[in-house]
Amino acid sequence: MSGHEARINNALTTLGEEFRLGMVAAEEYRTRRRMLFESWNERDVTTSPGSLKSMSTSTGPGTATNRTAIVPPPPRNSAPVVVVAVVALAIVAAGAWFVLSHRAATARAATAAVPANAEVQAIKKVTDEFLARNNWDPEPVETFLALWGALSEADRARALEEPSLRTMRYEIKQNLQAESQLVAADAPPGQRRRLDVLTRFARELGD
Repeated sequence: MSGHEARINNALTTLGEEFRLGMVAAEEYRTRRRMLFESWNERDVTTSPGSLKSMSTSTGPGTATNRTAIVPPPPRNSAPVVVVAVVALAIVAAGAWFVLSHRAATARAATAAVPANAEVQAIKKVTDEFLARNNWDPEPVETFLALWGALSEADRARALEEPSLRTMRYEIKQNLQAESQLVAADAPPGQRRRLDVLTRFARELGD
């Protein structure tokens, strides 16, 4: 096979690969393939991947025939495809976040909508009385913790949604912070009892 025929054969192979990958439309593929076959017997032809350019040859004194040049298609830019993929993933992620947030909000609303049972009402009353007395000594705190520990896990979760329990948790943080500044790290056990009880109080109420 001559060099010219080898170039035509390579051009046909490359064109077929471009068509298989979707880089060349069917109509363009047929046109270029036909022109390559028509140029099989021509000479002085140079090719590049996916294209064929014919040079002018003399056909007689003072005359020349300009052969048709096949211009290769511009390379396809993959950037738009990447952008579309990223946007699609962002939309999917945003949709998933919205669905999960909506479900969580619905669950919280459903919990709030359930009327408190007798146990929750009782601990709410005890909390209101505790806050009114504002006595954070170990004995009343331990009494409250005994009542709190007798509740079921579901009742404790429901009770923590009550405004009085939210206030209680805030007040515990404030008293615990103040007590931590008053009691030294090397203080004797008797002086540390109040701090230890407040620490357990905060832990039991989920802080």
